[in-house]
Amino acid sequence: MELLSAISKLPREKITVDSRLTLDLGLDSIQFMELLASLEDRFPIRLEVEDIRPELFFSVGTVLEFVQERLKDD
Repeated sequence: MELLSAISKLPREKITVDSRLTLDLGLDSIQFMELLASLEDRFPIRLEVEDIRPELFFSVGTVLEFVQERLKDD
């Protein structure tokens, strides 16, 4: 949530698990790429091209689920 707050420039309290990355947080393509890079920097995961699918990066909740699954796999 802190990552998304910093990237979107929205207050942390405005971001929920149900917040949609583009529709609610207003992330554009550059901010989206910043999010992907930040996830790789913050967590011991590597994103592959096939990982970047709309259903995995639709909302805060789907991103959290994706990261949790990748952490279990690695």
